[in-house]
Amino acid sequence: MTEWRLEMRNINKSFVSMQALSDVSFLVRPGEAHALLGMNGAGKSTLMKILCGAYTKDSGQILLDGKEIQITCTQDAIDHGIATVYQHPNLVQTFTGYENVFLGAEASKKHLLGRFSRSDLKKKAQELAENYHMPIDVSKSVSEMKPVERELISILHALSHNPRVLILDEPTSILTRKEKNMLFDVINVLKKQQVSIIFVTHRLDEVNEACDELTILRDGKNITSLRIGSGLDTSYIAEMMLGKKLSNLYPPKSDRQDGEVVLKADRLSFNNRVQEVSFEVKKHEILGIYGLVGAGIDELSKLLFGALKRTGGTVCLNGNPVYFRHPAEAIRKGIFLVPGDRKTEGYVGNMDIATNLSLSKTQKICYKALGLINQGRKKKDSLKLIEQLHIATPSEKKNVAELSGGNQQKVVVGKGLYTDADVYIFTEPTVGVDVGARYSIYEIMRDLIQKEAVVLLISSDIEEIYGMSDRILVLNQGKAAFTARADDTTINEILVQAASNLKSEEKGKDIYE
Repeated sequence: MTEWRLEMRNINKSFVSMQALSDVSFLVRPGEAHALLGMNGAGKSTLMKILCGAYTKDSGQILLDGKEIQITCTQDAIDHGIATVYQHPNLVQTFTGYENVFLGAEASKKHLLGRFSRSDLKKKAQELAENYHMPIDVSKSVSEMKPVERELISILHALSHNPRVLILDEPTSILTRKEKNMLFDVINVLKKQQVSIIFVTHRLDEVNEACDELTILRDGKNITSLRIGSGLDTSYIAEMMLGKKLSNLYPPKSDRQDGEVVLKADRLSFNNRVQEVSFEVKKHEILGIYGLVGAGIDELSKLLFGALKRTGGTVCLNGNPVYFRHPAEAIRKGIFLVPGDRKTEGYVGNMDIATNLSLSKTQKICYKALGLINQGRKKKDSLKLIEQLHIATPSEKKNVAELSGGNQQKVVVGKGLYTDADVYIFTEPTVGVDVGARYSIYEIMRDLIQKEAVVLLISSDIEEIYGMSDRILVLNQGKAAFTARADDTTINEILVQAASNLKSEEKGKDIYE
């Protein structure tokens, strides 16, 4: 009997002129969680798409429990017991949890006239959840569920096929600390039931908590595989992923203080989700706005950008009152939002990189008299941004949907840089982004404030807020709860202020640890 549940040996894959995978091998034991790590563009997604049947390999072998298998489509993978939970699960929002769990396989025996028993589906889904110790109400509508509940429904959907191998793609990207702990408990239950888990992530701290082994890819090649054991040197792992030393995750902060006020909000409100929030942002600084899920941080970013209409308060830009009826007006006035959900709000996936980069300010590439696109100017400007942002692509004509997550995020940031804005609002800018791309985005923020722009960093990642911000504002249930210079506060104090009005079990230290 082989010691390996899954063996991918000497896998090769190329796209046109680009070699995506070169003799990559990846081995996973039964009942273990194996982390697959690498920079955006390292080949992780390509390898996993080959395993789940979205791509076909050019050469190499795939073995399951010692027997070679062929995977030419997604149904082949499912039939062999390989299931995937994607970073952005495609759940039907208006369906219940149990309807999503068995979507596409509602019943083994359909009733007369094609009907099936919803009560049976609900019972089966609840039994499945209990079998894997998942605390979830499967009868609730997906639209009413928290992010972790949606994640669990997606996992249950995968488990309904009785998989031997479960791929989790960035499963914690939008979860709170407490929700992550819940997910890790589920992973431990799955491991005890001998399910092999492939954990694709950019968050190195989570590898320590959830995984038994790791494999690092770089430039489509194997770099190393390691048993995790008692601990993981995240600095060493980051260097192995990057291929170079990374002295510090956060660039040095600016020494310049007390600049002119560029953006000021006074008693800004949006129904009961943002309640009379006031703040100001000065030249040469990054204002970090932190809040837990549901605190109103996403709504605040969209109020400032004109994507939501405020119900109270005022906003001043360079001393002048402004009111934006829609985002186009905000862009014209010099405000740009890098949204938190890049897939649905940040880019157009079926358009090429050059088009996406110029979307926010097409007048820069138009012949003024005719209103037609100057294709030469469009190409020139896009190539300049691609070089500046180190976007990994063979051409500016490549569709953004085909890029890795970090490079997609760089395109969204580039779209903002092309507007030459005075105010940049970055909302959850590094979700699903590797450590190298993360550092690049942080450098861009610091570079912007040196060039007289101001930056609002709105995030639920406390380390990011603390490491990047010059001043910090904490939102709690839609209200401004706390403000201080980053040098004058601590992570623990920020967390306590963010949770001070929640239930006792949600307060302070428990949220972070």
